[in-house]
Amino acid sequence: MGNIRNNHKTSRDITEDHAAAPERHTPRAQYREDSRNYRKHSKKNLDLISRSLAENGAGRSILLDNTGESIAGSGTLNRAQKLGVPIREIHTDGSELIAVIRDDIGPDDPRRKRLALADNACSDSSEWDFGTIEADGWEPEELSDWGIDLPVEKEPEEPAAEDEGYYGDRRENTFNKYLLHEFDPFRCAGFYQMPALEPETHVPERLIDFNAAKSSKEHHCGVHFFIDDYRFECIWNRPHEYVDRLCFFDCAFTPDFSLYMDMPMAMKVWNVYRSRLIGQIMQDAGIRVIPTVSWAEPETYAFCFDGLPEGGNVAVSTVGVMRDREAQRVFKDGMAAMIEKVKPALILMYGKPMPEVCGDVPFRSYENDTFGAQFAARVKARKEK
Repeated sequence: MGNIRNNHKTSRDITEDHAAAPERHTPRAQYREDSRNYRKHSKKNLDLISRSLAENGAGRSILLDNTGESIAGSGTLNRAQKLGVPIREIHTDGSELIAVIRDDIGPDDPRRKRLALADNACSDSSEWDFGTIEADGWEPEELSDWGIDLPVEKEPEEPAAEDEGYYGDRRENTFNKYLLHEFDPFRCAGFYQMPALEPETHVPERLIDFNAAKSSKEHHCGVHFFIDDYRFECIWNRPHEYVDRLCFFDCAFTPDFSLYMDMPMAMKVWNVYRSRLIGQIMQDAGIRVIPTVSWAEPETYAFCFDGLPEGGNVAVSTVGVMRDREAQRVFKDGMAAMIEKVKPALILMYGKPMPEVCGDVPFRSYENDTFGAQFAARVKARKEK
């Protein structure tokens, strides 16, 4: 590690180099560090960043929002401003990747490996600020998808039960885990006792996905669940917490728990049950609830329409249906079976409109508003310029 200090520029050298070409920089009056940074930058971490900037020059870029506050690279921004390193702005809408090229460093330049080592050392020496992450409303399921696990508090040891036949709190925990207290055997339908919903004919003007709704203040819209399951698994784990939030919105669809063709049949039954039960809980809270309908192979018709009321509106998604002929066939066949069984008043169709599968039932279509669709639209618009 001793030879890392050899042949490196100082912060004064960096500033002088950049000062020679002021026309390449367009700094604004003030840059600010992220006010709710998800990373903790210890003194050791900041010292390493300072050393890397002084000895190796700048490597990675930082990311700012349109007000000049950092989104990523807060530690680097902090140290660069301390050292007086100029900042050049590159403006983008996120539809292209910005590559930073060090023209002064080639493949065999010894500074190349020193910069690579320093970059990784600086990254590894910071840690997550879980307090800030939780305060920002992130759910454990959302974090785990990025490989981030919230620290788990050690549970106190349970005292030994005097009576081995007593289940007590353990039984209560099981009931809470599976929402068994919410199940009403007098309000269910079919062999699998799917919770039954009341018909709803309301038609929302626009939709917002559940993940966005958690922090949205725009309540004049319906909330849909046509997003990845992990983004709304939290409503099953803590239904009343999120149902209380949904009460402010115009209406809500029931959760669209996935029914993949290659899932075990038991999982498909379970996901339909969960969707219906959450829908029933939402209706009991006074929310206008429109049931989301999904299916897989014809064998799922035996339960996937149970609990749906006749004569009300239903919601379906066409996202991904057009990817191949088999998917189109499964969707078309399921729509025909659903219409025959449920006899909906109106079909609310999220994604690409497919009026040919609605038969004589009127439909209302809503544009796919997910991030992926928005990103693709931005890229397409950019190419067409």
